[in-house]
Amino acid sequence: MADMAEAASSSSAATNTRGQSSSYDVASEDGAAGLSMEAALSAGPSSAGRGPRCASGRLVASGPSVAAPMEAVTEDLWGISIDRRALASFCEHALETNEIFLLAAQVVAATLLKAARLVVVGEQSEGAAAVATAPGPSSGGPGPSSDAYQSALLAAWRPFMYGWKRCWWESVAVPDDVDDEEEFRAQLRSLASDSLELLAAGIKDPRFGPDLFQLEVYGSIVGMFELNNMGLSVSSPVEDYFLAVDEMEEGTEKREVTKVTQPLLDALDAEYATPCEATAFLALQSCINHSCDPNCTAACDTGDRTVTVLAQRDIPAGEEITLSYIDVSLPYKERQSELRDYGFVCRCVRCLAEAAEARGRRKGAARGVKVGRRR
Repeated sequence: MADMAEAASSSSAATNTRGQSSSYDVASEDGAAGLSMEAALSAGPSSAGRGPRCASGRLVASGPSVAAPMEAVTEDLWGISIDRRALASFCEHALETNEIFLLAAQVVAATLLKAARLVVVGEQSEGAAAVATAPGPSSGGPGPSSDAYQSALLAAWRPFMYGWKRCWWESVAVPDDVDDEEEFRAQLRSLASDSLELLAAGIKDPRFGPDLFQLEVYGSIVGMFELNNMGLSVSSPVEDYFLAVDEMEEGTEKREVTKVTQPLLDALDAEYATPCEATAFLALQSCINHSCDPNCTAACDTGDRTVTVLAQRDIPAGEEITLSYIDVSLPYKERQSELRDYGFVCRCVRCLAEAAEARGRRKGAARGVKVGRRR
């Protein structure tokens, strides 16, 4: 598993790229592979199917609620030891500092759970085949060898392999109001270290070794979200309800309904339209490069936690599929500033044309300056 840290912490170059293309169909992965923090903190193994999951190509929303203290603190799930009280501390820390840690924890949990299933159940897949044929001495008595556990862990990591990664504390653009960049990045690293320590106390499985709980791996998962995640906004159902009331035909029925809804609308004021904000990591979508004049858009509006990439125009064979990571209506300089968080300077056709046009204007202005003669 030594390759995991190296692969996870690979630095992105300062170019217009953030992923490698792949024919791997992540949508075929087991959608139940993710062990959600909400499930781990609630009723135990039987509830692992509830709540948001971070499986391959699936939508994951942050912000699970922290459960109240429970009598049964620890439990076992597919051989993974879960300490729900420790996980509650982890969640509290994440909610107080950065909720992105909740998503990173779901990646760790999903990977461990998938690996455990490959070992225990022996799934008929490429990962299971690797487990069955892996060489090496047994790690103790009959059962899979240590190499088999490592092979299972690598197979479980595969859905997250293709997202472009860089350690979180290295990839975040330094805010304009920060004077000491070194101190700023050290603080982020310390924050991630504290989060990982709390997570490692809540989820343990010595069969797979410490590789998944290395700080560089954890930091690369968070960095992967910073570089790849898709922002989502779901309209408020309360807003939809009030709009439906407005569209009712005038009459007795509408008057009776508005007697109930109007006081609620007055109390909520503008907050009635507050949308639900979410973020998602979708493995194949994350491999699509940016352009300020993209030929596609992405949407999560089918209700099945998958993303749909929609062509905005005819795309000739051989043309790269592109998306925009930012608001393309912004002017050139603002777009480049927004893209600092992704670690590259955009050199798409639109940006090159606008940069050339700006240079031409500057040259023209310089030629038009009149210099007075000295007397």
